[in-house]
Amino acid sequence: MPRAVAVLVLFAAACAATPDSAPATRVTTPPATTSPVPTAAPTTSPVTTSPATTTPATTTSPSPPQLAGLERTTITIGDVELFVAVADTRETRGRGLMWVEDLGDLGGMLFVFESERPGSFWMKDTLIDLDIAWFDDAGVLVGSTTMVPCVAEPCPSYSPGVPFRYAVEAPAGALSFVDAGTGLVVR
Repeated sequence: MPRAVAVLVLFAAACAATPDSAPATRVTTPPATTSPVPTAAPTTSPVTTSPATTTPATTTSPSPPQLAGLERTTITIGDVELFVAVADTRETRGRGLMWVEDLGDLGGMLFVFESERPGSFWMKDTLIDLDIAWFDDAGVLVGSTTMVPCVAEPCPSYSPGVPFRYAVEAPAGALSFVDAGTGLVVR
């Protein structure tokens, strides 16, 4: 049975990006020497909605202090719900999950950009392995991979190789179900 692709629906004002055209510090253009990162191919599947099932957060502790003040929302990827912090400004996208050792009650972080754009992520000062999934303007998956903390500079960059508008980071293994038919819904 083919997976349904979910319509991207923005219900929360928390996900409204503020205008800023400069890329975030943590989101960079990959250097010419970066080898390609394996990504899932974009899909042209029909867009539909799918029911969601909730997955438990990584722990029962409160959100880490590094993420204090960030908006929170529930997103659905495929049929899995995640409670996430929202990074929708240049500053919050640049900081991302740096220095976070435990996500507490959060399932990950949603990065929201003003429009589709090329770019990449790196793991400088990030302490835990993370899965990342990139989605286009319509909420269609354009790539995913697992990222590891940078232990020496230059830090490797991770990119889907195509423009994206949204990215979701979650603890390594949490997004292992994501494939070319997976969509994103933000509430």
